[in-house]
Amino acid sequence: MDASRRNLQLDVNAPASGTPPPPGTVFQSDARRYRLLGPLGKGGMSSVYRAEVVGIGSHVAVKVLRASDEMDAREQHLRFRREAEILTMLRHRNIVRMLDFAEAPDGHLFLVMELVGGSSLLDILLVEGSLAEDRIVSIGAQIADALAEAHRHGIVHRDLKPANVHVVRDDRSRERPVVLDFGTGKQLDQDTHHQLTGLGKYVGSMAYSSPEQLLTAPLDGRSDIYSLGVCLYEMATGLVPFASSSPMDLIDMHLHKPAPRFRAVFPACSVSERIERVVLKCLEKSPDDRWQSARELSEALQQSWPEAPTIPG
Repeated sequence: MDASRRNLQLDVNAPASGTPPPPGTVFQSDARRYRLLGPLGKGGMSSVYRAEVVGIGSHVAVKVLRASDEMDAREQHLRFRREAEILTMLRHRNIVRMLDFAEAPDGHLFLVMELVGGSSLLDILLVEGSLAEDRIVSIGAQIADALAEAHRHGIVHRDLKPANVHVVRDDRSRERPVVLDFGTGKQLDQDTHHQLTGLGKYVGSMAYSSPEQLLTAPLDGRSDIYSLGVCLYEMATGLVPFASSSPMDLIDMHLHKPAPRFRAVFPACSVSERIERVVLKCLEKSPDDRWQSARELSEALQQSWPEAPTIPG
């Protein structure tokens, strides 16, 4: 059920539907038919459903584009198609796998992905508050490996946060994070490592955004490393390093305020200084002062843990 390039050639001027399709709706692509069973969630420009592959019985996730008040229809379609194009390129055990992409007869654009179980990292943190060192290392190193694969293809995620990571367990109870939602991803010019399009427009979630991203400056993979650093900080302390109800204050913190030490915000934190140093290096203001690649970060995390982390093979 791999997506075909032909399915990616869709009318970007067609209006997105404002009415989400009801459960029971059947969408059809060149390869398969998908019956929507029920909602899994929704974002600013799409709704995600659990769906059955008709005639086969297996279950998948179907992401359906819907009208948004935040952007015009053409930008929605381009972003939705860009996510499909990005996922077509990426094949990694820690990145959600795309299976199909098409336009339904009623005009709905839809993207079919593997159905990722488990819980979002956000939900895990809401319940548990913070995580033990071994889980921080295992989950963090695997997310870094996923970013390394994306960066190898010239893709910057731009919206890495706990809500966009699901954690599933294998039959030996080992945790495997899966990075989702490449809808805000940006492909870079491999020669210049600059964005091909879209300069001067902020995209992302402020609490997890790098200083250069907040300044709408050109990005490379080191921006994602900063975002992962925020996630790691939150895994260790239960809190993001910078928080404010004022967007301008929050931007100023990201640009100028050093990230607090773990125990300054969470006195009961038991995470070692070795891991804290790895995380704080992710959060340096200048990209040149951070880990220079996601692969380097993954290795640093694993080396910071004196025992071999439990990473599924």
